[in-house]
Amino acid sequence: MDVFNSEGVIQVANGSILNVLGDWSNTGGTIDIDVNSTVVLQGSFNTVDLGTIDNSEGGQLILQDYDWDNSNSSYTFNNNTGSPTFNGGTITGGTITFGDDTQLVVGNGNNVLDDVDVQGNLNLNSVNGARLSLTNGSTFTGNANLGENAILSIDSDQTINNNIIRLDGADAVFGVSGDSNVILGPNTEVFLSNSNTSISSDIDVDGDGNIINQGLIVADGTVGTPNRSICLDQFTNSGNLQAINGAELHICGSWFNDDGTVTVDGTSAIATDGTYTQLRGTTALSGGTFSAADLVFEGGTLTGFGTISGDLNFNAEIAADLNTGTLAIAGNYTSRGDKPVKTLIERGFQPWRSLYKLSKTRGLIENKQ
Repeated sequence: MDVFNSEGVIQVANGSILNVLGDWSNTGGTIDIDVNSTVVLQGSFNTVDLGTIDNSEGGQLILQDYDWDNSNSSYTFNNNTGSPTFNGGTITGGTITFGDDTQLVVGNGNNVLDDVDVQGNLNLNSVNGARLSLTNGSTFTGNANLGENAILSIDSDQTINNNIIRLDGADAVFGVSGDSNVILGPNTEVFLSNSNTSISSDIDVDGDGNIINQGLIVADGTVGTPNRSICLDQFTNSGNLQAINGAELHICGSWFNDDGTVTVDGTSAIATDGTYTQLRGTTALSGGTFSAADLVFEGGTLTGFGTISGDLNFNAEIAADLNTGTLAIAGNYTSRGDKPVKTLIERGFQPWRSLYKLSKTRGLIENKQ
């Protein structure tokens, strides 16, 4: 059959699987799915072609190898339609709304949202290797949950705000493709919560991808192995970046802390294989380790206690918590200006004793005026 148009009722019952493909339309019609049955929609179609889908009994609705043109249109999934699974294809334009606790369930095909506004949550944890790319400014208003080997890629310049992105499955990846510049807004939270989870660039297309964090990124080592990573072509933290609960966060290349806060708890570590530059803001240790090939502090504060490992070029303030522990510097130390000494005096420390504690492991701070 070359063309199929339905304006009546199609009942899919008793464990049946109905594949709808080719040139088809259900405009004015109804597809009725019972609890044990499945409908698979394939091919190219417009929003009006969907007609009415009655999946209120809880069957399966799958879009596979699809090309859905939703331009200048809107479609709502709810308890009547259920939560569809998208398994390889593209939705173009318009708004897709997920009501009644339904959500966009992503399969392991190559799924693309092209200039689509999703009102609801993204579920990338129902199958192993779920994959979704957001292109041409596509957005979502809810949260995104990534399961094992899942990939969520942002392929255009945009700001993501008021979202929680959880990488709960091992080897899950969130990041950017090509030359995309993405800002994680002040109300966005990203959690690296399992083994080898990462924030990465060059996911779909190589380029010079950039993420600026104004929100919260947490590397949490509670589950799985401690390895977490941020490997971007460009990365700037202007919000909060935390390594907690035994996480070992590896940050590739060089990166900046520009008026943000970087926190390492007593069981965790952040390691950078390039240069860490703090322009403004705070680097705070609570017994953990912060290491880089080179550490350049142009401003802000280094605070707490723990270990700084790497060659340190310092023109900032130190607020060491010497009552709790030692702030040890394992590397060459170069001080520019008198901010470290002045800060210690202003905070009521005994300067020579404090400087000795700061430097006693290697004797690296020489400026004892």
